[in-house]
Amino acid sequence: MEPSAKSPNVFLFTSKSEGAKYGYDFDGWHPDGTFHYTGEGTVGDQVMKNGNRVTRDHLEEGRALRLFEKAGTSVIYIGEFSVPDESHVLLDEAPDVNQTDLRAVFVFRLKPIGETWEGPVAVAPAATLAMSVPIEATHIDKYIQQRQSSEPVISLRSEAELVKKYVKWLESRRGATVERQAIPTPGGHLMYTDVFVIESQELIEAKSSSSRHHIRAALGQILDYARYVQHSKLAILTPTEPEPAMVELLHSYGVSAIWEAEVKGEFVSKRITNVWKDAP
Repeated sequence: MEPSAKSPNVFLFTSKSEGAKYGYDFDGWHPDGTFHYTGEGTVGDQVMKNGNRVTRDHLEEGRALRLFEKAGTSVIYIGEFSVPDESHVLLDEAPDVNQTDLRAVFVFRLKPIGETWEGPVAVAPAATLAMSVPIEATHIDKYIQQRQSSEPVISLRSEAELVKKYVKWLESRRGATVERQAIPTPGGHLMYTDVFVIESQELIEAKSSSSRHHIRAALGQILDYARYVQHSKLAILTPTEPEPAMVELLHSYGVSAIWEAEVKGEFVSKRITNVWKDAP
């Protein structure tokens, strides 16, 4: 974002290859005819100042937004855009420049003014509601890639293995049909749930540890997902039994606790309401 000092313009530059380094991977055309453009700031939550503020307030200041795309050594002028109102400024999350922490970022829904150049810019999916997708528990690398998480890769691998074992147990011991849910975020990404059991309509979030930190994180995620996925029950899946205080915390929010039993390949649970008989 570069406000011009010599003309009433704000120059916006987008690049798929360079943007991915900074978590700026929302950029692109969307089916509603707007171009999503990630805000300014590479570390920590983005704030509404400098280039972000000028972009939001460009109409009040009498400035035009000019969007350019960097393609190799070339720069292509896409066209003039506007941010008509506050509804065109979204908040989403993306990794920071170090690819470690997730932070809040602005996503500007730029409305084109007149003709625009629409060359190699990718069009995002048109999804607006949660969608059923096949379970990816047996594809560990893809599972990790789809998890927008700041957790270390080793933790995500442990989480993926736990999901794989639990899905196998559900299918072989309970005859359950299991899938995942893909939930679109405001900026155009997809959040993937861990397990959704069709017969019981149970939405399950898995964690690689039963520690307080992991239980609290899982509780926040499952309550967030529950707003978008029609369900009857919620549960947290961990590799070991959580301490009683953490189970009590989950139950206070209507969430059951499931964990791997000492008997290899078995799982037990403490539920709000039991649908299936728990393993011994």
